[in-house]
Amino acid sequence: LDWTRPEEFGYGPFDVLVGADLLYLTRMADPLVNAILHLVAPGGLAVLVGPTPLCRDGPEEFARLLKTFDELAYKVARIALPFARAGNHFDCYVIHVIKQFNLDDLD
Repeated sequence: LDWTRPEEFGYGPFDVLVGADLLYLTRMADPLVNAILHLVAPGGLAVLVGPTPLCRDGPEEFARLLKTFDELAYKVARIALPFARAGNHFDCYVIHVIKQFNLDDLD
């Protein structure tokens, strides 16, 4: 899935979307939020896990963008994964799509 190209998704929306290690550059935060808005149904959840901001660029911008949408509610939990190569602290985002977003507003 190339989440920078939502016009090519061709499927969804889904009740649950799961992703890992998606935020590694600040410029990828906006396309990721856009993908969530396209792929998760109203009432659905996106669960994303990735290294903490200390390890990567992008999580701060992602959190800032999530706050700009009334259609989204989210929580972030710091979790430890003892088998991880990039350190053992990860952020787990649980994002609830509260209501339908007008995708035409993204253009």
